[in-house]
Amino acid sequence: KRLHTGRSRNDQVCLDLRLYLKRAGAERIAQLRAFIGVLLDQAEAAGDRLASCYTHLQEAQAIPFAHHLLAYAWMLRRDADRFQDALRRMDVSPLGAGAAAGSSLPLDPASVARELGFGAAFQNSLDAVADRDFAAEYAFCCAQAMAHLSRLAEELVLWATREFGWAAYADAYCTGSSALPQKKNPDIAELARGRAARAAADLQTLLGIQKGLPLAYNRDLQEDKAALFRADDTLSGALQAMGGMLATADLHPPPPSPWTVALDLAELLVARGLPFRQAHGVIGSLVRRLRDVGRQPGDLTPEELSDAHPLFVAGDATGLDPSASVAARRVPGGAGPAMVRQQIEELRLYLVHPEENA
Repeated sequence: KRLHTGRSRNDQVCLDLRLYLKRAGAERIAQLRAFIGVLLDQAEAAGDRLASCYTHLQEAQAIPFAHHLLAYAWMLRRDADRFQDALRRMDVSPLGAGAAAGSSLPLDPASVARELGFGAAFQNSLDAVADRDFAAEYAFCCAQAMAHLSRLAEELVLWATREFGWAAYADAYCTGSSALPQKKNPDIAELARGRAARAAADLQTLLGIQKGLPLAYNRDLQEDKAALFRADDTLSGALQAMGGMLATADLHPPPPSPWTVALDLAELLVARGLPFRQAHGVIGSLVRRLRDVGRQPGDLTPEELSDAHPLFVAGDATGLDPSASVAARRVPGGAGPAMVRQQIEELRLYLVHPEENA
């Protein structure tokens, strides 16, 4: 009979939700870091294999395939960091706020907060029971991570098509067609892509619940649980299933197109003093002429390059291939081989010592 003294469902439910999310958030961070490990394993397995990167879903430049995989590793690292930041703001105990205005009894919220493992106690009792921005922030972390997984899922689906032919997935992560015997559908990736929309909708639900609520507690706030738990469960399941699918995938992108060296030709002219817009026009005209007669950049002779622009020299015609293009990239964070190795080392270090490399 004394247990309820100085307490209310309002502050107790808010307390339970914070305790639950602190535990769940630590689990999501661990899952995200494990997924980063899978991406690093595949990046290292790719070695020096080159692929095309795309803009507007058109071939753009040649890159190490590892660089493409590492882009997702950096996305998921930010997702893990977002959860870490959200947990820091969530680490506040509301116990002692009571129904709305606290209690006339000699309570010690700070002491209770310490005993429960919180970093601090509430500073405003009305805010303590009415606040749900911590729930919405957690849902945003889930929704953003799902958006990143959805982007990866879209590529996994494309890569499995005959037209791309970049990947094959283990049977455990695919299904057959009920009608077409030749089909092997990458269902796990498709489901993750679809459920990203559900996570975004759950975030919108939590924002909508808060909109227009007067202080302090209102029964509307009990509607936060279904959306929040669903968003968290969605991310947890997607990380587990997508991680398994990627870990067992055979990734084998074809070599990049010879046309991916076009920008390198333009940059040769820029390095010799020609303004980029003029260099862009020179190479654009050259590309059109070659395509009209069914030839490629590697077919160019020194004379043809000199005719295209006098700043070209004889040796420029010998290095017009994607491997040379990639090897020439030395911009920090770019797709040069040394930069890719540096990324892998940095992300490996982060997985071993995440707090030191946050």
